[in-house]
Amino acid sequence: MSSFGAALPRYVLVTDLAQVAESEMVARIRRAREPVVVLIRDKGLPREERRALASRLSAIARPLGHALWIAEDVQLASELELDGVHLVSASPVDAVAQARRALPAGAWVNLACHSVEEALSRVKGPLLGPQGRPDSLFLSPIFTSPGKGAPLGVGALSELVSRLAEGASADTATKLIALGGIDRETAPACFQAGAAAVAAIRAELG
Repeated sequence: MSSFGAALPRYVLVTDLAQVAESEMVARIRRAREPVVVLIRDKGLPREERRALASRLSAIARPLGHALWIAEDVQLASELELDGVHLVSASPVDAVAQARRALPAGAWVNLACHSVEEALSRVKGPLLGPQGRPDSLFLSPIFTSPGKGAPLGVGALSELVSRLAEGASADTATKLIALGGIDRETAPACFQAGAAAVAAIRAELG
């Protein structure tokens, strides 16, 4: 399970074998200068191939102090004892609570969102309850990213960070992860806007 406890690493490396070969992802994991999260995305892979990919990357990343999440497949996250799961924005309202019931205590739950209002509804909605709030959110796209629609800009990050902090302590507030057009040149602006972490598929981070 999680090697970073309640702390979220600053960088999330998202796998997509169609854009970044496994060998390059392995090299990036090994080159990372601080702990990162490796998010196994590749939702189009057959389940057993995805399991094998997660197992291979886990064997490389874990000894280096990195964490492993997988997109959507809560059962596979539990079976492989990964550190967390990433849920898509179309997930049902109770998806986070369901994931928490299925995963071991301490597993991280991240949720994708594409606007400030959507994010707030998934964190502060009246029907969510404590178990229904994700540990972190992807907000995207922050910058221009192929096929991802109009960028939200760093102003959206600042606004959401501020609104998520209302009524919450620094320890309990849902963390915000910037996604979309992130690279080493754009990442600093995201951190300055209050993002706890940044994520990328094509660019190398960490």
